[in-house]
Amino acid sequence: MALKVENLVPYTQDKRKTEQIEEMFNTIAPAYERFNFIASFGADRYWRKQLLNEIGNATDKKILDVACGTGDVCRAISKKYTCEIDGLDLAENMLFEARKKLSNNITYIHHDFLTYKFTKPYDVITIAFGIRNFESINKGLIKSYELLNTGGKLIILEFSPPPKGIFGKVYKLYNQTIVPFLGKHIAKSKISYNYLANSINAFPNEIEIRNMMTKVGFSDINIRGLTFGVVKIYSCIK
Repeated sequence: MALKVENLVPYTQDKRKTEQIEEMFNTIAPAYERFNFIASFGADRYWRKQLLNEIGNATDKKILDVACGTGDVCRAISKKYTCEIDGLDLAENMLFEARKKLSNNITYIHHDFLTYKFTKPYDVITIAFGIRNFESINKGLIKSYELLNTGGKLIILEFSPPPKGIFGKVYKLYNQTIVPFLGKHIAKSKISYNYLANSINAFPNEIEIRNMMTKVGFSDINIRGLTFGVVKIYSCIK
């Protein structure tokens, strides 16, 4: 039986997944943006642009970017719209990198999304390449639903398990061999990018994610593939 993505950890079974994810991203933070650009052949910028398009007009809205990392999504939103943006991430070193490029309308929060006590609702919540690192995807969806205003939108950008066919086999081989190699030489952490490949393979399929969103209460669920289905955008409405 395949291992669920929630049960995958980067290092050891002796610590909670949340602790290990925090350690992993603190380790790779300085090289994070450079690695993403090189490993994706620059496609990461296109993917974030598509996420921004999915948000639509964000003027005067309250937006939460979960697992914001070095702040790429937050900055992209702030450059295009006048709105209130909160970026939350588990790893302080990632936020250290994000704060090097300050914007007046972004507030960065260092905390675990599943346990943080928010004091306000949001109109839009985005999660880019972060939900597979949660200890519980379902709890993440439930919390997102609770935090959104009625009519609010959740947008998830995430890698997908390898598609069928020749391309899927090449994609899987690339993730399992080239990505860890690049991780070792660029981010100085082969283990982190072995975890990346394994977590992509173990991520729930499109039908499973849709069912989870429906059970939580979301409607108008839309799933769109990018770059031959390597990445998908999942959007839904409260």
